[in-house]
Order: sequence, then structure tokens, then C-alpha cells
Amino acid sequence: MKFDECHFEIVPDVLYSLPQLTELDISSQKTNSKLSIDKSFPKLKKLNLERNFQPNIHCIQPQLVNLNISSCKLNSFPETISKMEDISILGMMDNLFTSFHFEIEKLVKLKDFSFDLSLLDEKSIQILNGLSKLTTLRLNIDNTTSEDIEQLLQIGNWTNLYTNDVIEDMFVGKKILERKNLRLIEMKGEKMNLKEARALLGILV
Repeated sequence: MKFDECHFEIVPDVLYSLPQLTELDISSQKTNSKLSIDKSFPKLKKLNLERNFQPNIHCIQPQLVNLNISSCKLNSFPETISKMEDISILGMMDNLFTSFHFEIEKLVKLKDFSFDLSLLDEKSIQILNGLSKLTTLRLNIDNTTSEDIEQLLQIGNWTNLYTNDVIEDMFVGKKILERKNLRLIEMKGEKMNLKEARALLGILV
């Protein structure tokens, strides 16, 4: 169900009373109050909170697998999220985080993760390497250097890479294309033809 731009400050009780609700979009409420989720949705699988002001998830959502908290001006990682261990898709880019949040390591089923590359450091690389199911990275590469992007090569499991902008450093781009397990690259909405790009650069994998 889609309720974006409804100016909710709290999730209406009537939504909690829908036992078969599996998808809920309450993004972009356009209010300066913190959107509050005070109860559990028993069968909710997908929840989009994008572009809300510091939403509060007070209760564990027991069946949740897909959560988007991107662009929410969050400055700390919501503790409840780390307790929802079935999450396999998590979007949390473009917030006010100043460091990578180590609670991510508890999300052992995480497959698809979007975040700000500028937060990546040695410890967070170790954490991401410990997530054996992680195959897809969706990255905000704003305010990053070629060295930041090159750190991606230290994360072993990912096969699919999406970036919000073009990776301009050809050396780093070539290193990424040399990954044997690479399946997809999409930069700024444009999907790269891996076979052609590798042939152009003389890369054999």
C-alpha cells in the first residue's frame, strides 16, 4: 500500500489492523516531526520510509525483509533494525551518519545493501566480508576519492554494483572489471556491457 506525502506524524492505527499487509510505502511525509511506528505489522515484508525526518521504528517487524531508510537525516542507526535479522535488502544512503554502523553485522541474511561509500573503513570492510550472502552494493559515491572506491576490491562477495555517479578513474574501473565474480555494473542509471568493456581493455576473466 502506498501512502507517500500524506503528512503522517504517526502511522495510523487502521494500518496495523490489516493482517494481510505485506508492503507499505510511507515515504516523503514532508513533516518536521519524527514519523513513529509504534506497533508490529505481523506479515509486513517491505517497508519504505525514504525521505522522512528521522523515523522511529519502536517495534520489531518480525517478517520484514526489505527496508529503505535512505535520505532520512538519521545521525544514529536505529537499534531496532539490528534485531530484525530477516532483513535481506537495506537502503540507508544519504543520511547524517559520520561513521559506519557495526550493528549491520547482525543482519546475516543481507543480500542487497545501499550506503554512502564515504563511510567505508577497515572495520566496516571486515564486517561486510563477514556477510556471506551480500551480493549487491548500491553506493552513493559523492564526496569520495579513487582510493575510497578502490576499497571495494577488498570486499569479496559482491557481484553487482550500482553507483549514483560515474566512476571516472580508469585504473580503478579496470580493477573492478577484473573481478572474476562480477555480474553487473550500473553507473548513474546506465548499465554497462561487461563483455564489451572487458574486451576494450583487454581483460580476460
